[in-house]
Amino acid sequence: MRFPGFVGGSYQMRSITTDCQRCINLYPDIDEMTTSGQGAKAPPTAKEAEIGALLGTPGLRLLQELPTLPVRGVWAVRNYSRVFAVSGNKFYELVNSGGVYSEIELGTLLTSSGPVGISDNGIQICIVDGANGYSYTLLENSILPAAYDFTAFAPANATAGATYTNNAQTFTVLYDIALSTLLQTTGTGDPLASDVLTLASGTGDATIAYASFSITSQMPWMANTAYAIGDTIIPTVGGYIYTAIVAGTTSNFPPNFPTTRFSTVYDGSVIWQRSSSFMQIKDPAFLGSNVITYQDGYFFFAKPNTNQLYCSDVFATTFNGLNFVNLEGSTAPILNLVSMHRQLYVQTTETTEIYYDAGVSPGFPFSRINGGYLDQGLAAQFSLAQTANAIFWLGQDRSGNNIVYTTSTFLPQRISTFPVEEQLEEYETTADAIGYTYTEGGHSFYVLNFPTAQKTWCYDISTGFWHERAYNQNGNLVMQLGVYHQFGFGIHIMGSYADGKIYEMSQDIFTDNGTVIIRKRIAPHLAKDMVRMFYSSLQLDIQQGVGLDGIQQGDNPICMLRFSDDGARTWSNIKDAGIGKIGEYKKRAIFWRLGYARDRVFEITISDPVFVALVGAEIYMDSGNS
Repeated sequence: MRFPGFVGGSYQMRSITTDCQRCINLYPDIDEMTTSGQGAKAPPTAKEAEIGALLGTPGLRLLQELPTLPVRGVWAVRNYSRVFAVSGNKFYELVNSGGVYSEIELGTLLTSSGPVGISDNGIQICIVDGANGYSYTLLENSILPAAYDFTAFAPANATAGATYTNNAQTFTVLYDIALSTLLQTTGTGDPLASDVLTLASGTGDATIAYASFSITSQMPWMANTAYAIGDTIIPTVGGYIYTAIVAGTTSNFPPNFPTTRFSTVYDGSVIWQRSSSFMQIKDPAFLGSNVITYQDGYFFFAKPNTNQLYCSDVFATTFNGLNFVNLEGSTAPILNLVSMHRQLYVQTTETTEIYYDAGVSPGFPFSRINGGYLDQGLAAQFSLAQTANAIFWLGQDRSGNNIVYTTSTFLPQRISTFPVEEQLEEYETTADAIGYTYTEGGHSFYVLNFPTAQKTWCYDISTGFWHERAYNQNGNLVMQLGVYHQFGFGIHIMGSYADGKIYEMSQDIFTDNGTVIIRKRIAPHLAKDMVRMFYSSLQLDIQQGVGLDGIQQGDNPICMLRFSDDGARTWSNIKDAGIGKIGEYKKRAIFWRLGYARDRVFEITISDPVFVALVGAEIYMDSGNS
């Protein structure tokens, strides 16, 4: 007979004698041609008793190991063609050159650990790490025309942020300067977008930068002035942007500032580095934040340990001190926020409030939607994640926590099962959970990682099944390696929580960067009227002939079986069966002489680095008389 319920997810109840199913590094792939997939009119498949198959979860391939660690966040921009990461106290761009990866160090943060928030507005990336914020100009690698001719009007005063346009190129004044005559400069070459043009006409030098954004925190170089690490200047000679990487006091005369990107220069006791466009946000109206999101030209932030929500100026990392609002439904601190369907979801420990762009000016431009209020909040700050049509989070309310919710409207839906919630209750803490979503093979997944508990749970949004994921650490199954996900360069990119490694994640990769992936299925109980059942054989319906070419692990792959007759408390010795060398498509994975039991649980394990598709199992058994 067909093994009932062999294809399924993790559902291990508190009473394992009721149900003890586990699905580790395997997930159910539903056959949409079955009646369960397309309704009563759909024709059954050849294997009528199955809903689909259990497929192997994706593996990892190392792309690059960043010099500092650990990875704290990744971000992809520009149609997913540019990828950035924060690792340790450094900000990097990951460069893909024909499949060979390297990194460029772009700047230094003031912190070295903990998740960061990252977003972009198409012009700048903005990073937050709690008390601090940083910006990086995405136009860094843009090129001006080979020859440019810039003419500016001559107001009495050129104010920081004022823009001038010539030949379809927009320039912004980076700091105030008095002007009295028409300014004009003509030059040749290919200055980078972050480079500045020094206009020498008039009563003094005016520094103008290409790109339609303003950076009011930058100041011209000044003699005998104390600067802190992260301070940014624009020398009036040379026109490049420099960041202090060693604090100190400048000399009497400006040094010969180098023009090579990331080069350094000694200036009294200060050491400047040509930083181009990465800088700390020093606007006094920036109040810090652990989280960030973007919508309609604005960056949105949450003032730490308060219920105050505030935003940047439009397409900028400058701020107006009046652009804030305090949440109406809760005095609890804001933990996270996300934009979906051009609506802003703001979550505290107790509630979720939803805002829309009301065009309010002056002041905070968004208003709360009527009815945009949920009584469910966040149990783990960084568990919030989003797909195109829904958000997901590990939630709580005034009655308890550790329930996983989703919503695409104003109504939360519980998606965690009783067994998942019971497992979470046993963890020492769940407040450190980190969540992400991704889509592969037509399935969309919400993945929850628990660093303290060293566990990973995954919800298949497409099917509604939960399964577990794990990394094989010397035979112990612990939390998976990657916790920070972005889709960039056309692949799934993962950042490691433990070190500075950046991986590609794919179902076509069958190891975790060379480490064996252990895949397990603990099937449902087999029992009938509590009489003895005699088991003559178990045959796996598995994709055969998947062995690897050459002498290596996986050239002759096997599956392993053991069973329990006391409700999954103790287990038998292991039996193994081959699933087929390369091309052995008729290989039978069958186990004989399996004894008898009143209540039996079977476990299948596969550790070879091969494609795994467990379609089901045939069990041959006879019942006894008592």
